[in-house]
Amino acid sequence: MKPGIDPQHFASMRKSRTRGVGLKGDLDGFRAARHVWTCAACLNETRANPFRKPHTRANPQPCRACKAKAWVHSDSQSEADRYAQLRNRRGITSLEHPPKPLAIRSFTAKGEITVVRRYTCDFQYRDNLGQWIYEDHKPHNRLTELQKLIHTLVWHQHGIDVLITWYTGSGRNRRIQQAWSKELR
Repeated sequence: MKPGIDPQHFASMRKSRTRGVGLKGDLDGFRAARHVWTCAACLNETRANPFRKPHTRANPQPCRACKAKAWVHSDSQSEADRYAQLRNRRGITSLEHPPKPLAIRSFTAKGEITVVRRYTCDFQYRDNLGQWIYEDHKPHNRLTELQKLIHTLVWHQHGIDVLITWYTGSGRNRRIQQAWSKELR
């Protein structure tokens, strides 16, 4: 435990998370990610879930701006901003968010092939050269050891190098940075 955190406060935060209420406050300076729903037609964003009761997935709440009922879910505001940026960029076709997962396979002791895990990147699209780009958007340029391992397995099993993107700066100085996963390993 860090000296600035009260253990009872930490325990109450953990209890609230297990009850399904969500993380109430900061934990060591990190906040829980806010889910963002973006209208696929007009890119209007909302933090409210359009599928909450009384609305269901079969009958979602319409967008306030264009009255469309097509929504795209993003795990964070940064990821929603990147989706809007890719949607408006020329030369990008077949944008999928999120794309179909890739299977990471392993061998058992008997020699059988089993699926150990499925990896889903944030975006998959064709660039202006016609090549498929697999992109994973992060809040920062640091990858955990598990993420490095998964990207290495995706490279060896599928021949796909994942493009890692993140934002730097804030306000008017906000810029997108990118690197291929083999450069960050």
